[in-house]
Amino acid sequence: MLWDLIIFKKIRSVLGGDIRFMLCGGAPLSADSQRFINICMGAPIGQGYGLIETFAGAAFSEADDTAVGRVGPPLPCCYIKAVAA
Repeated sequence: MLWDLIIFKKIRSVLGGDIRFMLCGGAPLSADSQRFINICMGAPIGQGYGLIETFAGAAFSEADDTAVGRVGPPLPCCYIKAVAA
């Protein structure tokens, strides 16, 4: 609580002050990085996977999913096939 009042509140105010959800795409976040951003921003950060740069996402974290270290379920419009190498 003390760190939130001293430091993290100022960071959130620079970004508008009312962050509800953040999404990261392009490279997977480690569980430690995702947890750190959750603490600093006071909002969950989700991950996306599947050519996010071209808006062809395949899987996204849901807004109410607080787990770290995974990208979430496939979108209903995508077929995902697991192949053993």
